[in-house]
Amino acid sequence: MDQTVHPRGPDMLYELVAGLGLPRGTVALDVGCGQGGHAIELALRFRLRVRGLDPLPSHVEAAQRRRANAAGGDEPELSELVSFGPSGSRGHAGSGWLS
Repeated sequence: MDQTVHPRGPDMLYELVAGLGLPRGTVALDVGCGQGGHAIELALRFRLRVRGLDPLPSHVEAAQRRRANAAGGDEPELSELVSFGPSGSRGHAGSGWLS
């Protein structure tokens, strides 16, 4: 491989979302959410409803803890805006979550 994909930091994601002008409550899906940092930040900055999916149970558990810690401060609404769950053959966005 002689070419790079020119990776960028998370600010590019936030700038892109800001430029879209999405209304509060817009649903976003974070596939491969890892420990949930981007999903939580999207909810905090833009008040999006974000569902984070990850195939590793340890990542889902870490993301849930991270959300709980963030929601325990000045953001009690965060637990209503962000949720995390498994992905893969058994994982799905959750019954009724996207409705």
